Amino acid sequence: MPPVVYNKEKNGGGSSINSRSYQYQDVVAIEPSYGSAGGNTTRIFTRQGKTHHDNRRLHAVLRSMVAYYDADLDNLRKNYRAYLNCRQGIPLPLSPRLVLVPIKMRSVVSENDGATGYINLIDYQQVSTVEPSHAAGLAKCHIHLKGNHTLSSLFSKQNIEKRLAHGRQAHDRHCTIKNNYTNNKESYQMKPSNEEILEKLFVITTLYYELLTGEKLGKKEPDLVTRWLLEKEKQLQGQGR
Repeated sequence: MPPVVYNKEKNGGGSSINSRSYQYQDVVAIEPSYGSAGGNTTRIFTRQGKTHHDNRRLHAVLRSMVAYYDADLDNLRKNYRAYLNCRQGIPLPLSPRLVLVPIKMRSVVSENDGATGYINLIDYQQVSTVEPSHAAGLAKCHIHLKGNHTLSSLFSKQNIEKRLAHGRQAHDRHCTIKNNYTNNKESYQMKPSNEEILEKLFVITTLYYELLTGEKLGKKEPDLVTRWLLEKEKQLQGQGR
């Protein structure tokens, strides 16, 4: 039986729990699992062909991953829901190499158990249709990922491809925002005028905000970014970083 592993995150009291035995950038998929003991746990698949087990629910694992990339799960969903103009199946672009696409992966015992897992768009290879069946809960497709992983899905091939298409749109937007931030950051040099320095600094900060939240600020007042920076500072102070 594979060992249960945890992500190295801060708990409510500020102390860290056991280290995870994988890197987030190596994750190709996370899948809800009832585990050998029947608990509601999570399986994590990596690019190295390994499968790790976490005894937390998938939602807790997902929030840990999103927080690691200094993003907010609720805001990310809200902003990409608006960008893609869709209500369900919102992809989560966390980095240019990690774009989590939600896929229905299992039948549930209880409606609160959660049937959705996530695959990394970057590690997706192909989807194949299994023999049709009218029996409830049986897989309709197999999703093939890097690391020689094959995961089952209760979605049709058409539904999976639609969600992957949304994932590509989200990935492109994330990369555009990131490139704009990087290019502006590298091109801004110290100026004799303090006013010019502050102006460029605000532009960089705004781009950084857009990168992490997925929200396009446009010509909004600087108060939003200022409040956001103060909140981030408080969070870092609370974590002792």
